Amino acid sequence: MTIYVGVVLHMQSIQWLRFHRNEDGTARRQGDDKKNAGRMGEEWVKNAA
Repeated sequence: MTIYVGVVLHMQSIQWLRFHRNEDGTARRQGDDKKNAGRMGEEWVKNAA
């Protein structure tokens, strides 16, 4: 159960980062995106672009 909750929280954090990036309209440095979103960083940066 702990693993499942961790995955859900991880996905929610990625959605929040994408929303925050789009809302404030500023492009974060790719390094910050990777640090915040972990290994999924490159994936969602490409998708959001």
